[in-house]
Amino acid sequence: VRPVCRGSGRTSVDTVMLSSPGPSRRASLPSDDRRRREKGKSAWKFGRRFRYMLDSIFSFSDFPVFLLLWGGGIGVLASVVFGLVTIVARLAGVIQVPGYSAIIVLQLFFFSLLLLTQGIVASYLWRTFENTKRRPLSLVRDRKSFKGQNSL
Repeated sequence: VRPVCRGSGRTSVDTVMLSSPGPSRRASLPSDDRRRREKGKSAWKFGRRFRYMLDSIFSFSDFPVFLLLWGGGIGVLASVVFGLVTIVARLAGVIQVPGYSAIIVLQLFFFSLLLLTQGIVASYLWRTFENTKRRPLSLVRDRKSFKGQNSL
């Protein structure tokens, strides 16, 4: 895998492994009876493992985009509810500081609206990114021809 990775310009091994067509034909999982390292230390420090994890998440999943989208939508709804609670508390005299209610409600609403719009824009960017990868819509595993039929 390492020579393939070096020649392709990719930065991590998982992009090569996960971009291979089709699932693995392995019948079972590898065993965990590996020997302990006798000399030296692993080159996989925490920072490198963390970057590897982020690369794996952001390269092959649109989950962070949907997290932005749903987080923003839920935040907007929660800010409306909290805004109503804050307004009722202000009218009931629980909140005494002038201007506090307006500032809190506006901050909650606009920051949540910002997350929602970032999620919408990110989902369009994700779809554009997926379409520019030029991946085939399907993979042909076997091609068979039969006698007596016209092939297209």
